[in-house]
Amino acid sequence: MRKLFFIFLFLASPLLARTPQIPTLSVPRDTVTQGEPILLEFTGLNSLNNVESAEFLGKNFRFYNFDERIQALLGVDIHQKAGIYKINIRLKDGLTYEKRITVKDREKIPEPLGIPEKLGGNTTTSQNNLVNDLAKENATLENIKSSRVSLWWENFSLPLSNIFVTSPFGYSRETGKYTIAHKGTDFRASEGTSVSAINTGIVRIVQTGRTYGKTLVIDHGAGVHSFYLHLSEINVKVGELVQRGQVVALSGETGYATAPHLHLSIRINGSSIDPMKFFSLFR
Repeated sequence: MRKLFFIFLFLASPLLARTPQIPTLSVPRDTVTQGEPILLEFTGLNSLNNVESAEFLGKNFRFYNFDERIQALLGVDIHQKAGIYKINIRLKDGLTYEKRITVKDREKIPEPLGIPEKLGGNTTTSQNNLVNDLAKENATLENIKSSRVSLWWENFSLPLSNIFVTSPFGYSRETGKYTIAHKGTDFRASEGTSVSAINTGIVRIVQTGRTYGKTLVIDHGAGVHSFYLHLSEINVKVGELVQRGQVVALSGETGYATAPHLHLSIRINGSSIDPMKFFSLFR
């Protein structure tokens, strides 16, 4: 009888080994501040094709392959109302996942910022013109095309060889009667400093605006874009594929800038998030 039991166990073990593993979804942080990114990762999911739908804050998002892992990046906009929100994911085999994310208010830190003489100085007319121009330029930077798949295979890297933050993400710039949220990070960079692409991507925007100055936007795929503002020179063209670390521009003070520097913004599915928090995900 014992012999028959061991024979059964031997024959059954291959069947047991083939029992499918239920994929696990990990969210390292379930509480974030307005303007911060979120990284999701699946364990035990064999293919991106197994994901039927994924939604957060009313927007669909995509998973991607990175370093033999299946991940997704989400962004909580700086103006997103504080509260509890759900990440909803459905796999093609019918499995569903729901994760709750708590969004906290960001501390509002005001900082006066005058208008340089090249834009008319600190007058009511200049303030109105600035806000109107800002709205027009932002309109051209909305709904930028993004590759359905991620275009990178390495970690994201900082855009300058020497990093010194002069103005962090998220504070409130008080310009006369207007308050403008700073949706990027300003880095110290003298005129003509080399600016590198933070990762592989396709150039989507090259333009010059009165407020943002010479502007470059790179699409890294899967809804991730990097924005480089106030440049003195841009060395790439729309549609060009650029590599991580490639010099794509030179820093400057074009547009609404009181001194030479590099303003870097990062958007995930259209939401502006803190670049330094973003880079910390890849260390």
